[in-house]
Amino acid sequence: MKEHVPTIIVDPSPLFRAGIAHILAKTRFNIIAQCSELTDLDFSKFANHADCVVVVGLGRDPAAQLAQVFSLKEQHKHIRVLIIGERFQPEDLLAVIRSSADGYLLKHDVTVDAILKGLDLILLGEAILPRCFMQLIRNGVRAQVEAPADDTELRHPIHSPDAARLSEAGDLDGFRQLSTRERLILAHLTRGASNKHIARELQIAEATIKVHVKAILRKIRVSNRTQAAMWAISHSHITGGPNRINGTEAL
Repeated sequence: MKEHVPTIIVDPSPLFRAGIAHILAKTRFNIIAQCSELTDLDFSKFANHADCVVVVGLGRDPAAQLAQVFSLKEQHKHIRVLIIGERFQPEDLLAVIRSSADGYLLKHDVTVDAILKGLDLILLGEAILPRCFMQLIRNGVRAQVEAPADDTELRHPIHSPDAARLSEAGDLDGFRQLSTRERLILAHLTRGASNKHIARELQIAEATIKVHVKAILRKIRVSNRTQAAMWAISHSHITGGPNRINGTEAL
């Protein structure tokens, strides 16, 4: 039988904590503490536990919670952290990655098996990401494969020296060049939406979406739809965030 793994559950909701505790009951993940906030715990007490995992549910202030996760990981690198978020927000995913958390799942589509296997995997040093994000990546790869050969003039690598030297003013200028519809389509791209899905949502031809996507890539100087989505997320201080890129609630 596998050794018990000390496990801590952190979430403001007692109901969520009880649900996770029920899932982990009779497994090797032995719950040693539950609390509302990471700051409620003295993690120095767990310094001797080589394989300690913490399940953190993101609440209304994910930025503050992830800052606490980052601080925890800096002080106790051996502790593994699995984040469970409310819904897919690309900017939250980037924040989770920056926090040094080991895995990220979503409450609305997480299963018992996903939690248990996710915990097993992060203990092995693997990283866990939500399938929504993987779909965004797949759509970007598919778009690259299907792109016509004469599309090469749009391909300026986002990590090239020129791109690295783009100023804030240049980024803002590129965003200002986007039409209202292009900003709306860019917001959909941050959700990993395909051209077909966007066309259906906006009730316009898929071919028209392709034209708009090409224009977006050119104006913000990226190579593909995935890079465009990540550009919008990383420039949320300019765009106002994926949900408000066009100045209104986009989705």
